[in-house]
Amino acid sequence: MCSSDLAWAEETNWFEMISLYGIVDARAGYRTTSFETDGLDDVHVSDIYLYGAGLGAEAVLNEYLSGNIYFYFEEGFADDSMDTYLDEATISLSYKGAFFEAGKKYLPVGFNETFAVSDPLVLELTETWKTTMGLGYAMEYFGVSAWTFNGDYDNVDEDGEPADDAIDGYAARLDVYPLAFQDTHSLALGGYFLSDATETSLEMGNRLVGNYESDVPLYGGYLNAEFVFSDFAGMGLIGEYAATGAFDKKNYLDYTGEETGITAVNVEAAALLLGGQIQFGPKYESISGLDWLGTQGNDAEYEVTSYRQMGGFAGYDPWSQLHLGLEVMSGGDNEDNRQVSAFFQTAVEF
Repeated sequence: MCSSDLAWAEETNWFEMISLYGIVDARAGYRTTSFETDGLDDVHVSDIYLYGAGLGAEAVLNEYLSGNIYFYFEEGFADDSMDTYLDEATISLSYKGAFFEAGKKYLPVGFNETFAVSDPLVLELTETWKTTMGLGYAMEYFGVSAWTFNGDYDNVDEDGEPADDAIDGYAARLDVYPLAFQDTHSLALGGYFLSDATETSLEMGNRLVGNYESDVPLYGGYLNAEFVFSDFAGMGLIGEYAATGAFDKKNYLDYTGEETGITAVNVEAAALLLGGQIQFGPKYESISGLDWLGTQGNDAEYEVTSYRQMGGFAGYDPWSQLHLGLEVMSGGDNEDNRQVSAFFQTAVEF
């Protein structure tokens, strides 16, 4: 290292430029699945597991340039799966609301927030993790962005063969904040679009039969609102809907043998007490277009096309960094296969 490098290092205060953050999320869960087919026993599973633990660092190098890196560990519920990986690593340039970002990240496809414990079924359909580049603009009342990436599942060229690797995927998002002018209430509305639904974490590309000729888009919208009536009481609402286009019948059929798309819905209402320190309320969600419980193999005559569940949640934040959550849900598919689950969450964010 030359002397000028040493001088620069001595003048730079890294403690002011870099901040660390993280999460530890430990859970206990129980789930029972009951099958409609005679002779099949109910399946009961329970576990105490580390749902996730992450540690990240953000470096704000100047008013225009920043970098972010985040490592994550996750452990599956009632199985032996464990994984540690680089979850996000991005470079950001910004100027007066306009920004450019590049790196590994979750594309802004889906709202994916919840008052409950488990990830919403909409998240299972929309979560999209890619190495990407994007441009956007954000201000007090709205934000808009567009992103592009090299998709994992390429459609076919004019000869019917899978196309070569290319930057062929894109996503876009619009968020509007009509109540940004006041402090007591908040409201966010938004919509998003993904050029190819096979690129999400649901891994529809692995379910397709043969090569597909054209991309199947995914689109959706959300509403998120919090209304503060007093220092004691408030109310929160979350609603989200996402859907794919129809897959070609040569590639993917639902279990009635029909050409189909996939849709997901999540609706939550929460009473917020003591400034949001206590949360509780009902939840409804559904996903259609696939055998969500994986029961098709139990009976050849099943025509499973939808799954829906409902229940409730309660949460308590004794400190701003600690969240304690409880969720109980009961649901079933259209062939009367049933599932009941309960999860308790202890999460610390710092």
